[in-house]
Amino acid sequence: MLIGYLTFLLFPVKTVLRPENITTGFWTSLVKMSYLADAPGFNNFPSLHVSLSLLVSLIVYNRDKKQWWVWIMFTGIMLSTMFIKQHYFIDVIAGLLLGIIGYLVYLRLRERSLQS
Repeated sequence: MLIGYLTFLLFPVKTVLRPENITTGFWTSLVKMSYLADAPGFNNFPSLHVSLSLLVSLIVYNRDKKQWWVWIMFTGIMLSTMFIKQHYFIDVIAGLLLGIIGYLVYLRLRERSLQS
């Protein structure tokens, strides 16, 4: 998260994908509430939605292979960041890379703690 926050400060990216006029309906109301709760700011690159959900999915799945459902949740989170116009594609790619880096750090720290 620290890497993400530093990137937000050093390279601010604002999302301008959101449509001005949104139709009505139940799902549209949920998207509108999401827009109100998470206004487009300058904390978009990399996507911490993607990096943190990938990190958790990798840890959970590798501890217990029966927890395959985490990949469904991760995929939903990753895709939804673009479908509701929260992130650009490049934000998602950077989030994936950050999640992988975080997982590699986790593995190294875990290995050190097991050796102690």
